[in-house]
Amino acid sequence: MSETLTEDKQTINTLDVSEGNLNAIVDDGFDVIEDSDATVLVTPEEGRAVSNEVPNSVLFEAPVMKNELPKLHAEFVIAADRATALSDVVRIQSDIKHKRLISIENVSEVDALVPGFINDENPAEQYTQEPSRTNVDQGLNDIDTFLEKQYDDLRTSISSLAEQYQRFTSGHADQINKQFYAAISRFNKAFAQLLHTTDNRDIYSINFILNNGIRWGKFLSDVVRESETIASANREQTPDRTYNDTFVQPLIDKVGAELRHGSDLRFTLGSMAGRPETLFFVNEKPMAIINSKLEPVIEHSESDRYSYYSTLTYGNLMMMLTGSKMSEFIMGLHGVFLSNLSDITETSKMSEVVQEQNEPIAAKIKNLTIISSIINKAIQENQYISTTLEKIFTIYLAYIETIESLAQKQK
Repeated sequence: MSETLTEDKQTINTLDVSEGNLNAIVDDGFDVIEDSDATVLVTPEEGRAVSNEVPNSVLFEAPVMKNELPKLHAEFVIAADRATALSDVVRIQSDIKHKRLISIENVSEVDALVPGFINDENPAEQYTQEPSRTNVDQGLNDIDTFLEKQYDDLRTSISSLAEQYQRFTSGHADQINKQFYAAISRFNKAFAQLLHTTDNRDIYSINFILNNGIRWGKFLSDVVRESETIASANREQTPDRTYNDTFVQPLIDKVGAELRHGSDLRFTLGSMAGRPETLFFVNEKPMAIINSKLEPVIEHSESDRYSYYSTLTYGNLMMMLTGSKMSEFIMGLHGVFLSNLSDITETSKMSEVVQEQNEPIAAKIKNLTIISSIINKAIQENQYISTTLEKIFTIYLAYIETIESLAQKQK
């Protein structure tokens, strides 16, 4: 298929439609153009269903990421912040111990980091305005007691959150597999059916023409854009209305809707189209999947990232959905997801080991901060992976419905 792609695209894109025939296109809907035998495509009826053996409910019977998980992730972020705050309190305590001086400012800093340290039983007024030795031992003991209590609460909270996360994500990895294989099975069947019913070997050479006079092959060569509806809402961007009220507008809108929030998915798909190895972009930072881990790619320029905008067309996006690179990418993310779940399980067990060790509270808090950071990173990555896969599966469905509808028109 790829060997004939360039030649077929060039042939199709040079074809033209006369003004008279263009009027006929708009008026006659699905009529065949006399001089080209091209089937004319008009805007599909809203909500028109096409029969298939893998219904939408299988692809989207449940969100990739359950509703409870974003809230749970926010609680993990709070726990990580608390661990960092406790580390800062340890630093203040160490400074007081080293200087053997304490002041109202010191205890106020502790209370600002972890509210509750200053109270009726431990008023700030028992210390002096300027650093002094007044009540310094009492202050150090109070900080130590306070840290012990906060540490126990935080360790229990992190352990509980980890258990909740594991419970909510139970079976999620299998769900990713199920959705992917359902998508690729239905996509390949629709793709093969379309080529068969149109008697073509190449998706670009199918003799369809949109009711705005643009050939199907020419549309496939166009760079993926934001949907025209979305673009018109952006005052700084002049909307491109080339495909308004055409057969492909629903596809453009659905794909555009998944790409419009940030650039990461577009960069990711563009790298898949333009590079030997696919990069996974997280907050515009390129990551490579290596041994089921996300590793940052250092040697990657900003110009490289934005070149991916021009390499992503509707045609190569369609071909990627059925290609091995997409399969490898999704399975790679699946592997990272499983690896992160394992890290969360093993790291949460470490907190129990840390608790049993007879170490100073400062050492325990340091270890808990590391544990919290590892768990939080794993959960952040999994949330990002799940959100990305949900977008990709939505794009699959948009293309599947378009291809199935095209095949129906040839029956």
